[in-house]
Amino acid sequence: MILLVLLSGNADKIIEKNSLHNDIEIIKVDEKDFYDYKDFLKKLKKRNYHRIYYGCLDIKFQRFIFFMHFFNLLSGMKKGAIIDEKGNRIKILNIKTILFEVPFFIFQFLLGLLVTVIYFFRILYNKWRAKL
Repeated sequence: MILLVLLSGNADKIIEKNSLHNDIEIIKVDEKDFYDYKDFLKKLKKRNYHRIYYGCLDIKFQRFIFFMHFFNLLSGMKKGAIIDEKGNRIKILNIKTILFEVPFFIFQFLLGLLVTVIYFFRILYNKWRAKL
């Protein structure tokens, strides 16, 4: 059985353009459901799925690609994909998630933290200099 987690778009168009099989279950999910990850993971683990597809209107405008990779890893699925109404597809592989996606996410987090700390001290320095 295949699970289609529908984030946005039309499920029929996504199924038609990506030529998915008839043995498919569709779950409509809002983006805010990603924040309640425990409940979302329970939905993914509830049944024995062979693959999980995340369907959206357009992959170019999808903001939560990292979280889709991460949920696929945590749910124990080995294969999955992010698909859209135009037939575009991004394969989700657990090894790719572990080796590339997670380190890149950590790098982005640390870089953002570094920029925040630098500008915090720069603002403090400029306030101190203005008082002199």
